[in-house]
Amino acid sequence: MTPEDIKVKNNLGTGKFVLLDILTLRIFQIDRIEKTTNLIYEFSGKKIASDGFVLTLKILIGWYLFLVLYNGILGIIGNLIGILYLGLAIYWSFESKKEIENYVVKNYRINYKLNGLYTFFLNVYYINYCLNDIHDEVSKSEYLRNTSS
Repeated sequence: MTPEDIKVKNNLGTGKFVLLDILTLRIFQIDRIEKTTNLIYEFSGKKIASDGFVLTLKILIGWYLFLVLYNGILGIIGNLIGILYLGLAIYWSFESKKEIENYVVKNYRINYKLNGLYTFFLNVYYINYCLNDIHDEVSKSEYLRNTSS
């Protein structure tokens, strides 16, 4: 799969992603995690998250949204579930980061390093951005190789 195919299959700008995620109270993020997991599997051959992992995220976000509406102890439990969800999303992002970097190095011999700090704080949004950016990085690298020869 070429970087252009990845960008076409990802088919979502990061700005739109953030807006849709805010409007749907993070439910859209779960959909993107599932689609991105399948996309990474298509180009790398490695499944970074099982279907059970994605199902767990769906259940956690459902309970989080349900419980956070309540005050008192249920609200606190809801916030703890939200923190657990965030931890799993960060874990998923670092697994995605590793596979994206490996794909670019193996197939195009480019040292495409994703920023760990951005991966931690922007997690799913940053992975979406990087998937869209692979095509540009490969194009720049090929241009530089051709002009230096």
